[in-house]
Amino acid sequence: MEDGSLVILSGGQNTRMGQNKAFLRVRDVPIIEKIIGELGTVFKEIIIVTNDPHAYKGLQNIRIVTDIYPGKGPLSGIHAGLTHASLDRSLIVACDMPFVARKTAQRLFRQSRGWDVTVPVIEGKYQPLFAIYAKSCLKPIEQQLQAGIYKITSFYSQVRVREIDYSELNNGIVPEKFFYNVNTPAELEEARKMATEICGEDNIREDNIHEENTQEDNSQENNSLEDNQENNTPEDKIQEDNAQRRSARQDKKYVQAYRWKAGMVELIDDPLAAESPLTVFLNDQEIVTLLCSPVNQDELAVGFLVSEGLIKGDAGEIRVRVDCERGMAWVTADKVSIIAEQTFLKRYITTGCGKGTTFYNVMDAKCRPVTGQIIVAAEKIIELMTRTQQVSRLFKDTGGVHLAALCSVDRMILYREDIGRHNALDKIVGRCYMDNISVDDKILFTTGRLSSEILLKVAKLGAPILVSRSAPTELAVKLARQLGVTLIGFARGGRFNLYANEYRVLGG
Repeated sequence: MEDGSLVILSGGQNTRMGQNKAFLRVRDVPIIEKIIGELGTVFKEIIIVTNDPHAYKGLQNIRIVTDIYPGKGPLSGIHAGLTHASLDRSLIVACDMPFVARKTAQRLFRQSRGWDVTVPVIEGKYQPLFAIYAKSCLKPIEQQLQAGIYKITSFYSQVRVREIDYSELNNGIVPEKFFYNVNTPAELEEARKMATEICGEDNIREDNIHEENTQEDNSQENNSLEDNQENNTPEDKIQEDNAQRRSARQDKKYVQAYRWKAGMVELIDDPLAAESPLTVFLNDQEIVTLLCSPVNQDELAVGFLVSEGLIKGDAGEIRVRVDCERGMAWVTADKVSIIAEQTFLKRYITTGCGKGTTFYNVMDAKCRPVTGQIIVAAEKIIELMTRTQQVSRLFKDTGGVHLAALCSVDRMILYREDIGRHNALDKIVGRCYMDNISVDDKILFTTGRLSSEILLKVAKLGAPILVSRSAPTELAVKLARQLGVTLIGFARGGRFNLYANEYRVLGG
């Protein structure tokens, strides 16, 4: 049994159906009873949010609650359910979904630790009425309700959202059936036909996945024991982030194209990396507009500001709000760097010993040498670089993004993708800053060229080793030697070139 609550939303007006959808029968069982029977044994408590509590008095061992903000739609129901839940995380389910499955709920819940929202995604679209919500969502939800904004996903940009591609939750039911909801008499008849088809498939599906489920249950039990340890660090909290980032969501779009191959021409739907502008504001002052992949934009905004020295470790509380539709990110900080604001995007040249070193601004010139004493075997560099390149499904699909990854000496901790190599790295910087993750014993991997700008980002972050499958520039090597960064390029095909501070690599 999972340490969470099951919250069933049953407060709709039922205008299209003309009767309470929760009690419509599919295979002679009311839908709400099917949901409770399938999911009720997974969670420690069951809550029904409804505007007609008397209709549910016959249900045993279930808490019946009403909206705190009545008449505001499903977002109000989520708010009421989370408010009344005695546990931190809740699976929110609509009352008109007859084909939800126990195994999918368990898989989703077990990947939700450390996140505010954990939501399945199908072809870039959220499924917010079969998703995990934590109590940390209450304040932003309440703010939306008070502002008259009732779209369920409207508060997602204010919280940490983990998107799980449905393929990673697959229980043998195609998504069109699993997320099917009943709103009209015609849809009810279709659901009854689908139920007959699913029932006929059940025995085959159970035979095929029994062994897989048994193995997974054992693995998940071990993972749950690790997750429940009291001394989890920020790094532990985001270990599972890697699997989530493999799913293709709004970062991939399909366009029609003609493919020529061996004299043959065919019309195809070609997956391409999505690109969108993001205008970043710091304390309501417009700073810059970045062209980026439209995911993890909160991290990108913070990471960019950290990399440019506009906010630093003593900035106090950082608050981020992203409007994905308008392409804007607002970052507020208690304290910002005045000198960085005044010199932002201005080139700065220092002189010393008759030679000049060019920096992009005065904050770069003030960068301190990196002193981390991490030691890593040369073979591990190759192994981690290979692993880094294998995790990106988006690159495999589109070939149009760069990847950045943060690793310890033996495992990957975090990775991010973007159409821009600078953006991918800034997303890592942003997440490290937001979660206070120490990097002085970590390795940064990137797939892009190692320019001086990339080197300076890494040096200011304090990471001691920077690795890429691509080439460095001469200025990047020069700066790496000055700033104490171990610089490795051409890490591919079982080899690499080590350009600076080789003492951190054994056998290098």
